[in-house]
Formats: sequence, C-alpha cells, structure tokens
Amino acid sequence: SIIPQYLELPTYVFCISNLIMCTASVRMSFLHRKFDLTARNAFLGVAASSLFSAWFYLWTTPFSAAEIYNNQFVTQICFAVFVLLNTYFVVDTLSKVPEVIESRRDRKAEDYTGRFWVDAFGYVSPLAIALPVILATAFLYSVLYDRPWFFDQCQHIDDVRGYPGMAANLCYLQAGGSVAASFGALFPTLRDKKLISKNVELGGISLFAIPTTIWTILPSAEFLGYLFRGDVVNQGLN
Repeated sequence: SIIPQYLELPTYVFCISNLIMCTASVRMSFLHRKFDLTARNAFLGVAASSLFSAWFYLWTTPFSAAEIYNNQFVTQICFAVFVLLNTYFVVDTLSKVPEVIESRRDRKAEDYTGRFWVDAFGYVSPLAIALPVILATAFLYSVLYDRPWFFDQCQHIDDVRGYPGMAANLCYLQAGGSVAASFGALFPTLRDKKLISKNVELGGISLFAIPTTIWTILPSAEFLGYLFRGDVVNQGLN
C-alpha cells in the first residue's frame, strides 16, 4: 500500500494535536510532580518520545509540509534536539530504576517475589526500548543518508520483494508509536487519581507497549536487512 493523499490534512492535525498534548503534559508534570523528580522526568521522557514519533511520522510522509526536511541541515537539527531530549530523560530514568519502581509501588498490596522485575518491565522497558530506535534512526537519516534516499530505498525494497508497502508501514509505525506513548502515560495518571488499580495500570501500559515493540521490530529488521546485505540504492551523503 501507499500513503494516500487524503491523509495529508489529518496528518497535520495529528502532529499539531500531539505537540499541544505533549506541551500540556510537560506543564502538568512540572505542576503536579514537582516534588517527585524521578516520576516527573519519566513522564517528560514519555512526552519526548511521543513527540519524536509524531515528528518522524511527518518526516516519513510524502506530503508538501514535510519537504522542508529534504534540507539535510534542518533534518540534522531536529534529530539533534530529539536525541538530546530523549537521551537525557531515558538515561535519567534508567539510572533511577529502583526509585521509579518504588514510586509506583502499591503500598496496600502484599509484596511478592519478582515484583521488582515485573514493575521494571512495565514502567521502564518501554522507555529503554525507544532510545536505541531513536539513536539508530537519527544516525541513519542524519549522518549516513537523507530523506530522498529513504523513499528511494523503500521503493527499491518494494521492487525487490514484488509488492508495495515498506514506506507506508514505516510511516504508520511512527504514528502508532506516538499514540502508544501517549496512552502509556495515561494509565499512571488514572491510577494517581485513584480511578484504576496498579494491575490495570500495568496492563494498560503493556497493551500499547508490547504490540508497538513487535511492530517496530518487524519492518525495521526487514529494512535494515537490506542495508546489512549492501542491497541499497546508490544515493547517500558524501
């Protein structure tokens, strides 16, 4: 499949809405979590990850507003900002895993063996998985190659395998990742307001994180497989 032109306006609405939502999330993090620095930075990391996915979704579309990213300097500046933001918040969260888990502990429930690892998987792994993807994406498209090469390579892959869809799959993946990060942050907020239990919170986070992780791995592995084999179009940065 290809990305239809009728998605252009919804794409712009989605990206603007994501920017507004992430800005509001940052504001709420500073207002309502100012005494819990660890939890605040974890939420800011989720907002940064969601914002990156929404921006990269626009970057991977063929629409006119995204043509500005054919300028490699503009792309490099945007990647640099998102890499710095995501690296800082993810590394901060990873360096404080015990504090993050303790802040989400259900003090009314009886503790059990393995609780630490269950909580680490639910609260920390979605952020930890996102960072390598962001770093690899930034290196690929701001250092080795550029946006026109991305579309040429996707077309080359479609030609080789005999059916279309690589560019569309990678594009929709970014929108899905942005939505997953946003909804992943919703469940801790609902629990903080005592509207759901911890089990529902972890289940909700996993409901979005696990399918998105699998979706990220499959097309990304296929795309990178062509690069590792040297099966690439002859266009890149000099």
